[in-house]
Amino acid sequence: MYRCGFKTQRLYVYNLRCVTSTGDGDDLYRNIERILTPNATRFAPDDWRRIVNRQDAISWLDDRLAESPVFVVKEIKSSDVVGFVFLHSIPLPLALTELRLGYILGESYWSQGLGTELMEGIIGWAGQNKGVAKISCGVARDNAASLKMLEKNNFYLASSHSDTLFYEYLIEQPELQAE
Repeated sequence: MYRCGFKTQRLYVYNLRCVTSTGDGDDLYRNIERILTPNATRFAPDDWRRIVNRQDAISWLDDRLAESPVFVVKEIKSSDVVGFVFLHSIPLPLALTELRLGYILGESYWSQGLGTELMEGIIGWAGQNKGVAKISCGVARDNAASLKMLEKNNFYLASSHSDTLFYEYLIEQPELQAE
């Protein structure tokens, strides 16, 4: 079981599965509609680009929750939902885990360093969860902002396929190091 969330200087990030009530109610669906704009989702899968009403937002969230844990990203100062993080666990040998990462930030929160801060928080959070060995992330080759943010946070290019680049970040596992 992973820790339910973390804080950074400006962000509070929590797993929807760890809370009985977010206190957001219908606001969560409105936030999905607000954040998943055509520009914000231009590099995302097709089914992320069709959010035009509350029912679309409900279906989108249900689909994401069926795939992996969904983390809500809130700005501490305003309590605004600024984005979402998705972390799918993949078993590795030696009882280790790889976390496949997906994320999206609303357009109005771009170019403020929040993506970099969020990624630093994810890396720190992953390191606090025993057995997490690696974070991996696929990024569209043309998504310059995400590529820059991953590289700034010391992710390395592991492979590429067509228009997608695959980045990884290795988490140090002290319990596996030779004495």
